[in-house]
Amino acid sequence: MAMETDMGTKRELLQTRLREQGRLLVAYSGGVDSAFLAWVAFQALGQKMLAIIADSPSLARTQLADAVAFAKEQSIPLEVIATSELDRPEYVRNDAQRCFFCKDELFTLMEELRTARGFDAIAYGVNSDD
Repeated sequence: MAMETDMGTKRELLQTRLREQGRLLVAYSGGVDSAFLAWVAFQALGQKMLAIIADSPSLARTQLADAVAFAKEQSIPLEVIATSELDRPEYVRNDAQRCFFCKDELFTLMEELRTARGFDAIAYGVNSDD
């Protein structure tokens, strides 16, 4: 019971922090972290949030389809944007920094979208040990 209460308290704190951000874009991959964040953000903000998933050559079509299906099932507002990390030599090198350049591509596009559409912030889910 104590663990359930603790999790409920943490979820409420997260919702409060998300509400404080105003209109919010959520980087969404369909993985557990981003799916949970998108779901909680939608619970807290409703139509004041928008989940963004990258339609990238590096994302398997089945994973994209699953992520879109989850968002639809949960009524989470979602937009699919095309990314071009394969046009970046730093990404194509496929070294240990590959993930950085993939995220840099996504967040650069999301920042442009945030500004153009009047969103206040961008959020993304990550494990503290990542």
